[in-house]
Amino acid sequence: MLRDVVGEALRAARDALLDTISRGSVGEPMGRGSYGDISYRGDLVCERAIVDVLNSRLGSVAIVSEEMGVAWRGTGEPEYWALIDPVDGSANMSRGISFYSSG
Repeated sequence: MLRDVVGEALRAARDALLDTISRGSVGEPMGRGSYGDISYRGDLVCERAIVDVLNSRLGSVAIVSEEMGVAWRGTGEPEYWALIDPVDGSANMSRGISFYSSG
């Protein structure tokens, strides 16, 4: 089950990123993430896609992400923890170098 959810989340991120690339705005700086790095539009659309899938499929999940930091909407302890890097290689992505991934 978890493997399926992760696969779905990564496919959603890929689709969102490809859409953003087609619009030509993937490398647009959008501010700084929780840990101080520049967040590009591509980072944020991937993060949103991953988070949406994890929240809808897992329900009780706390998420630690490079862009938004820690997110937990429940009370008590979450059933799952997810550590995500929406785009590992954001600088490459922002420059149009196709050497980056989500994890």
